[in-house]
Amino acid sequence: MADLRLRQLLCAALLVNSVAALAIDKIAFEYGSSAGDADIDRYGAVATVDWDARWLQSGSWYLGGYWEAGVNFWDSDPGRTGNDSLVDVFAMPVLRWQRDPAAGFAPFLELGTGPHGHTESKIENKDFDLGFSFGSHVGGGIRLGDQGRYEFLYRFQHLSNASIGVHTAYQDSTPMILFIGQVGSDVVEREAFQEIDYRRMFGQMAKWVAQIDRADRIPEFVSHAFHAAVSGRPGPVVLSLPEDML
Repeated sequence: MADLRLRQLLCAALLVNSVAALAIDKIAFEYGSSAGDADIDRYGAVATVDWDARWLQSGSWYLGGYWEAGVNFWDSDPGRTGNDSLVDVFAMPVLRWQRDPAAGFAPFLELGTGPHGHTESKIENKDFDLGFSFGSHVGGGIRLGDQGRYEFLYRFQHLSNASIGVHTAYQDSTPMILFIGQVGSDVVEREAFQEIDYRRMFGQMAKWVAQIDRADRIPEFVSHAFHAAVSGRPGPVVLSLPEDML
């Protein structure tokens, strides 16, 4: 445990040392919690450097952006099975559609994506497989005060490294079967939370991508998946599993 805490502190120190060399525009503090069945809280701090750019300007609205780097401490309930804490260090570019604070009421929407490094590959029932993943988020908020110096922001964030493994398996001709969850059939095509068209997402980096809609066809799909993964030039196969099929 002492070694773990030391690595966590070293990661935080390296991040702080890196951003200290930049002309930091903002320092922010954040809190988050998991949306799944693992009770995990996240506490962190971020530093941002504005691009000072205004694209697609329309009246008081414009597209801007900034660099963001931060460190988060993930903490789960003590006494549960598995690792109960980790430190997450990240950096990313963020695009923001916003209103000029000088115009008064200044809401905004933003989108960001970038790499994350973790001191542990697991926490509770969440398994990243690696100490590295890509994170993406969408969010919205409002800027207040003189020149918008204060802001309140709410984000939905997702971390994933499955596409890294699939792409690597494709390039290395390595057989691989990826089972991935999908939203229930009753909310398909309704823009449900985390609904993704996996055929389009993995279609260019997998030998075969399919969705199993009926439980009685699981043996058929799994058999074909293994055959496809090892026949000819080996490679990855992706099977999507709707929530209400399992």
